[in-house]
Amino acid sequence: MPIGGSTSTSSPGNNVVEEYNDPPIVGNQHWHTKLYEIRRPRDPGHKRRWRVRNKSGLAGYTIQPGPNDGTADNYGAGDVWVLRYHPGEIDDGHPFSTNPAVSRADIDKFLTAEPVDGQDVVIWYGGHFVHDEAHPSVGGHIVGPDLNPFNWA
Repeated sequence: MPIGGSTSTSSPGNNVVEEYNDPPIVGNQHWHTKLYEIRRPRDPGHKRRWRVRNKSGLAGYTIQPGPNDGTADNYGAGDVWVLRYHPGEIDDGHPFSTNPAVSRADIDKFLTAEPVDGQDVVIWYGGHFVHDEAHPSVGGHIVGPDLNPFNWA
């Protein structure tokens, strides 16, 4: 599901995407800015989450992975993509199919190493589960992140 555009009513650009890791993976800071388009895995071992905000303000949203979001595999392809917004990048272009080779997520084709810091950004978030009615998972079929607003007046 894409999450994108501005977190401010002022303009759709000038966004910043930050990633949280504990223990830190960049210096001694828990939060660090994503500068370029990237695909990132969820990482419970680092309590990984993301936040998106407009650089001209402090308000934004934290993207907190859900407890039943699973792990990307060859079919799911990834967990989180940080991309620069382009109007034509709203769908990976695959038609509906029950053939896994045809219906595999193809968001990587949008990764072009463009800068995202200070741009209009889109976050694609993948929630993964095995659809098995005979052996339902503990979490069921409810997957996806919590979007938590912060610093909104």
